[in-house]
Amino acid sequence: MRSCSHGLQEIVRRAAFAAVLLPLPFAACRSTAAVEREHLTVTLGRDPVGLLRMIGGAPTAELAAELARDLDGTWSGADQLRLLQFGLGHDDERVVFGATVLMGDQLPVPELRHAAAVVIPRLADADCPVTWDQARQLMGSVDFAAVAAVIPKMPEGEASWFLDHLHRMVRPDAIPVLCALARSTEGAVRRAAFADAVLTAEYSDQHVPLLVATWLALVGRQPDAEPAGSGLPGVLAAALRAHLELPDLPPPREGELDRRLPGLPVVPCARWLVASTPGAADVPLLRDLLASPVEPLRHASEWALGAVDTEAARAVLQGEPPADDRLVCWTAARARAGDPAALERLFDGDDDALAFGLVLASPERRQAFCARLLTLPFEQAQPIMSTLGEWSRGEIYLSFADPPYDDRYFADLEPLVAASPRVDARLLRLLICSVPACQTDRLADMALALPVDDLFTPSQSQWGQDFDTGSPLMGRGDVWAFLEVTRPEAFRRRLREGLDSKSASVRDRCAAFLIRLGDTERLDRLAAWIDARDDVDDDWVLLARDGGADVVQVLRSRLLTRQDPRHQVGLLRGLAVALGMPFEFAIRSWDLDKDHVEDVRAALLAGDAGAAFQRSRPAFQPWSSGLLANWQVPAVRSFLCAQRDGRDVPAQDAYLFDQLSALATDDHAILDRMLQPVRDGRYATHDGFSPRVAAHARGLAMLPFWIDELGSNCCKCVFVKEVLQELFVRDGDAYGRSRYLEPTGPWLRRSLLPVADRLRWSRIANGYVVAGR
Repeated sequence: MRSCSHGLQEIVRRAAFAAVLLPLPFAACRSTAAVEREHLTVTLGRDPVGLLRMIGGAPTAELAAELARDLDGTWSGADQLRLLQFGLGHDDERVVFGATVLMGDQLPVPELRHAAAVVIPRLADADCPVTWDQARQLMGSVDFAAVAAVIPKMPEGEASWFLDHLHRMVRPDAIPVLCALARSTEGAVRRAAFADAVLTAEYSDQHVPLLVATWLALVGRQPDAEPAGSGLPGVLAAALRAHLELPDLPPPREGELDRRLPGLPVVPCARWLVASTPGAADVPLLRDLLASPVEPLRHASEWALGAVDTEAARAVLQGEPPADDRLVCWTAARARAGDPAALERLFDGDDDALAFGLVLASPERRQAFCARLLTLPFEQAQPIMSTLGEWSRGEIYLSFADPPYDDRYFADLEPLVAASPRVDARLLRLLICSVPACQTDRLADMALALPVDDLFTPSQSQWGQDFDTGSPLMGRGDVWAFLEVTRPEAFRRRLREGLDSKSASVRDRCAAFLIRLGDTERLDRLAAWIDARDDVDDDWVLLARDGGADVVQVLRSRLLTRQDPRHQVGLLRGLAVALGMPFEFAIRSWDLDKDHVEDVRAALLAGDAGAAFQRSRPAFQPWSSGLLANWQVPAVRSFLCAQRDGRDVPAQDAYLFDQLSALATDDHAILDRMLQPVRDGRYATHDGFSPRVAAHARGLAMLPFWIDELGSNCCKCVFVKEVLQELFVRDGDAYGRSRYLEPTGPWLRRSLLPVADRLRWSRIANGYVVAGR
């Protein structure tokens, strides 16, 4: 197998060009169309234009697909990748058609933008051999206007099927397009278009008035007159009344298209109701909604009734709550109506009861709550603090109307803590990881000034779980990661002090954190701590991540003494990292089986990590091998290039490897081009794009984009969830929150974006964490 650079030189000679630059040793060449055509002609043994035109010029979709199948497996994946990129970006529409049919599975290359612009307007034409199923591999969120223009030309069954599959590409800016499409079509197409709009409104909470007005028009109702003073918006009131009055239609028989009128967009309407200010005239409608079997409407109507200052509204709330309802929602409605006893019952409750209480309380009542919290024994304060922590991280989902967290409710807490002459160390740590308002520089300094045993002794529950340790959710919630990024030097200094503690639990905690930090100032002590453990996990690799001669010597000495075999694989990985193997590859992907351990050990003891890698008989895995692309070992680079171009590597895997290679080499130009399909919202990125590349190619610069994508639809959330786990370890549960009062996008836009400039990478959390202010 010739190398990538040698193959390029051969093509350059054949094309009689003086020089062609290869920007990436592993990625497909980005050269002129003429050079690409010449290269492909030599590689494939035939003209690529003629080949693709043969497929794209077929008179029927069936014949085009048959011609494409006949070519399956003819070339290596790398050559097919290059052919497809050439064809998808070509000026001749028949060449683009042919590449689209040949592409098959999802391939998120930048040329999809051009191909979609060519194919979509021609989809409904008789001479277009591209099927709707093949075309969706090209499509993106940016193409909805073009798609909406061809939908009416399609048969009803195909159009509704197509819209159903397009739901995964809907963004909020497509809601107006889909609403217009629903109004201009009928039957199953109308229903499918409106369903796509509703889905994205649930995730984004955008365009809700337009969505509800569209539903009213579809069911043949008119909006109510707008109220002169307080009162529900006319569109919303009419829609809620129509929902109560319209009969439920029987579902279609099996095999029939669903041509029923769409149902009320319940969650968007319930959110709009909660955000509205009802008047006296709305009380009968709200009272009728209390009998609704639909929980969001019932809870929203309870909350709305609490805002109506009339005897009629108070009389409803003094009655019995709806059957099978959550009492806390009814109690919250009474408290909102001014019942002081109901407010105190909320404060005495747990979970979302306390959240409702804090939302409805006066500033003076909240101040009293904060002051009392600091006087409670830790055992009494801990459950309250845990509830506040879950609330601040958006983890309370018990009813639709659970109120969103707001730091303003705890404006007095941080100054009270800072001014207190003595705060229980356990409570201080728990405050820092539970209440974002307490994540400040001065409380970090206050914690780091504690005696070392008070600072680091675990606060464990009856199940042995640390209250103040865990993976932060979207950058919030772990006191140790917070201290690491807020006061890095002071935190490390206190950890080193903790190694001398008389408490075994403190020593263990401090050693584990220092190892994760790669802090080798007390290397011998940390190495001895690992030696004494039965389960070392990745400790040696973590300790070696920053390299250094001392680390190499410690690892070599242990390998030479043939220490406990349970440690041997970890020692080998660690020494490989200390000698230059990329850390991310070693800790994530490097497989060492017992048949090759001795060969690997010999190479590492000789100081050659590249030889050790080769002697491990590595398998080529595109999702991990690309992490090695910047390892300057010629033998490794030759191995990667040959494997990437092998016949058994599909085009999709070759391109996935190219993505990771561009990330490893930090090639901004290539990465920006590769990210184009992600920004376009292409269907192909759902399976074919690396979440690691998407997360780290531009880091936090793309955070607003990812948050906006969470406000799109369930399928986009699948991909974005993986991206956020790369950045933050834990995602924000976009699925669950889409059905509650505040979905994930608005929540993170409100709570995370304002502190994005304080996000710092934490080795303890292995993700970004909000630093103090």
